Amino acid sequence: MFNYKRKIKMEKTKALVVNYIDKEEFSNEMDIHASECREAREKGLPEPKCSESIGKKFLLIATNVANKGNFYNYSYKEEMISDALENMVRYKHNYRKDRGAAFSYFTQYAIYAFIARIKGEKKGQVKRMKWMQKIALHEITPHVLNDNDLDQDFRNEYAEWLIQFADDYTTEE
Repeated sequence: MFNYKRKIKMEKTKALVVNYIDKEEFSNEMDIHASECREAREKGLPEPKCSESIGKKFLLIATNVANKGNFYNYSYKEEMISDALENMVRYKHNYRKDRGAAFSYFTQYAIYAFIARIKGEKKGQVKRMKWMQKIALHEITPHVLNDNDLDQDFRNEYAEWLIQFADDYTTEE
């Protein structure tokens, strides 16, 4: 038997899907601003500042991309967002409406900024791992592992593990 009241109640509780940025409005706004920026560059004047609405939309794009499954678990998510915002503001004058929607254009800037930050952080981790590997036997082992507390076999195992860990981590790259 069909429960009509239940169906109405379910329809009322469904959330409306609302885009967080109106793509057409954002494209029009960015087209006007980008053309103003290009005109100022041609005349040798400083670029006009972004309006508050453009800045808010840049921030929304960057934070929503950061919350996607690819990027949400990184501890340096704030740095990734700030890199994306910096790239969006730096290259805003390159936008042209005939190339596509502003939303997708600046979303790509955010994604590429995130990827660049992740690669940079991984390079830093590799450098730290190689540094640990180099000093594992010479500096860390004697100071961290005292002769009185542990036997020589354990110290050797620890040093070998540290070297192997660093090697495995650097070969994953």
